[in-house]
Amino acid sequence: MFQLIETIKIQNKKAVNLEYHQKRVDYSQKSLSLIDNKRPIILEKIINDFILENNIIDNSVHKCRVVYSNILISTEITKYIKKEIKTLKIVESNLIEYPFKFEDRKKINKLFERRAVADDILIVKNGIVTDTSFSNIIFYDPNFNDFGIWFTPASPLLKGTHRQYLLDNNVIKEKDITVSNLNGYSKFQLINSMINFGDVEININNILI
Repeated sequence: MFQLIETIKIQNKKAVNLEYHQKRVDYSQKSLSLIDNKRPIILEKIINDFILENNIIDNSVHKCRVVYSNILISTEITKYIKKEIKTLKIVESNLIEYPFKFEDRKKINKLFERRAVADDILIVKNGIVTDTSFSNIIFYDPNFNDFGIWFTPASPLLKGTHRQYLLDNNVIKEKDITVSNLNGYSKFQLINSMINFGDVEININNILI
């Protein structure tokens, strides 16, 4: 049985971008034939019940981890500890796939072991930039239309919820990005459900070949 996860940001005692997470849960369950109409996965109810049950009342940022298949398997909420990422190592894998947010990350973890001295990896598939080991990525083109624009790879391993939110609100655009044209960008950001657009910007030279 497939086991999937949703990692949801809890801030000021409220779940962030919950509708995007729910859409992904619904899509994943339908695509993998995991729907149980008698016990649907309703994230809002799961999170609210868990917060009340465990008396989580402060306004600091928490990370909620929901594990599910056709039913809820577990829920965990912990204080969020930010990862300090300053460098990425380019790692190639033409066979890697991660179309759903599976709990099993063995293949990605194996690639992560190849990071050498870098903090994380930038996964390249068939010459095209995809994601890091734990986030989507966006690149800043300072010369686009004389104003500059942020692009995200058009073919990520996983379509993240915050990535989709930024696309829907025209903050970023999709584009195929290759290793050979990375030097056309001046900086990059890592984005996921816990890391917002604008939280951290890193110089493009911090991507190691």
